[in-house]
Amino acid sequence: MGGNYFDLPPTRCFIVWHKTNIPLDFTMCNVEYAWTNFDMSAKLYQQSSQNQEGRFHPTQKPVELYEYLLNKFGERDYKILDTHCGSASSLVACERNGYKNYVGFEIDDYYYQKASERLEAEKSQQNIFDYF
Repeated sequence: MGGNYFDLPPTRCFIVWHKTNIPLDFTMCNVEYAWTNFDMSAKLYQQSSQNQEGRFHPTQKPVELYEYLLNKFGERDYKILDTHCGSASSLVACERNGYKNYVGFEIDDYYYQKASERLEAEKSQQNIFDYF
């Protein structure tokens, strides 16, 4: 996400994240978008509830956002790369949804440590479907 912060080439399919829980007069963006190379119309994801997960990163995205993106645009054999991993929400979504070929990078030591702990906690959860 955050394509609105970069000078990107034209595309038909932006993925727009509308954060409906942020007041219009607040300083944070109410909308972010991701650039894609998909040849389809733009898509909208609306987040109407507060992020209930423990926040430790200032721009922490909800896991549900990445689950939507994976389910809408991903395939299980894709290699998923997050170059600005932050809180690891994207990697938690990968883990929860059976995308096992993923990697994330984070430059900040504190966020890297917290994100690693979060991902390891997610990996330690048992899933009944892992036994079939």
